[in-house]
Amino acid sequence: MKISLFKRVMYKKDKDITPHMPIKPIIKEKAKMFELTAEERMTAAIAGAFALVIALTWNDFITDGVSQLIQLFGIGHDQWIFRLITAVVTTLICILGITIVSRKRK
Repeated sequence: MKISLFKRVMYKKDKDITPHMPIKPIIKEKAKMFELTAEERMTAAIAGAFALVIALTWNDFITDGVSQLIQLFGIGHDQWIFRLITAVVTTLICILGITIVSRKRK
């Protein structure tokens, strides 16, 4: 009995598929699995895009808030010192936020 090329390829990849199985149900199953995987990836990509927008908004808020505090205390008259202090304080605030969120998930 001669086996089609497609069946041989499918048989090599999936050990539970025998060469004598009908091909249409296998294709339908593979298509459904592909569709579900594609939907999951699209959902993850869209959620990631929204998370990026949220993160950028919080970044602006935290950076502006730290900048206001630095100006209020009169620290960092030089531009590079001002940016360094802003970056360090913003990093510390973000690390604190990440730590709090991580502990709530556990």
